[in-house]
Amino acid sequence: MAQWESRKQDSRPEIPPRLESPDAPIPSETGSLISAGQNELSSSIEAEIHETESLEAILGDLPSSELTKDLNSTKLLNEHTPEWVKKGLVLGDDHNLAVSSSLLPDLDQCREDLKIRMMMDVRTYLDKHVLENSSSHSLPELTQEYVEKYWVNSNQSFDNVQDRPSGTYHQLWLGLHISSDQLKMVREWEKHLIRDRRTKQAGILGGIGVGAITILSGLVGLMARREKAKLKG
Repeated sequence: MAQWESRKQDSRPEIPPRLESPDAPIPSETGSLISAGQNELSSSIEAEIHETESLEAILGDLPSSELTKDLNSTKLLNEHTPEWVKKGLVLGDDHNLAVSSSLLPDLDQCREDLKIRMMMDVRTYLDKHVLENSSSHSLPELTQEYVEKYWVNSNQSFDNVQDRPSGTYHQLWLGLHISSDQLKMVREWEKHLIRDRRTKQAGILGGIGVGAITILSGLVGLMARREKAKLKG
């Protein structure tokens, strides 16, 4: 009680030892907290360095500029990666294409993602390397079912398993083979599409022409009746 009263009489607030004198020792509890924080920061930095080194090891064959790209759009190469994945797109009489899912922890999610990304990659490939006067989005024949039935190479599938500090991830790969006959088929689709467009345009122009003739005929007939009426009058 006497101690509390003596503090009450002195209205000046107490100054922590560290502020009172630069040479004052840091209390043991504060020192423990700082030490724990430093250890945690050090562990975090080491984990990030380990993760970066692991990624560089996985992407060993890629140029350094590729390391900054989104993992989902990058080939994660390792010693188990088959040659057809490394080659990617191969053009010739036949075309071969390797497509992949995103890097995901769940295989079911990978399969669903692969279906979506496969069609995106197929459309991009066709627009750049096959079609000349139209877009792949305009081809009604190009469906998921068609690609899976005629283009997917059943002998080329690969689960690229990636073990990381945060868990195990998968990147599923599929090989697509577009034969010369299939390439001819796609180009025929494009020709039919262009012909249909031209036919429709011709039909529209023809309709406009017929309409214009009908209107003109009506005007001529009206003027002729008016002239007859004037002559009778």
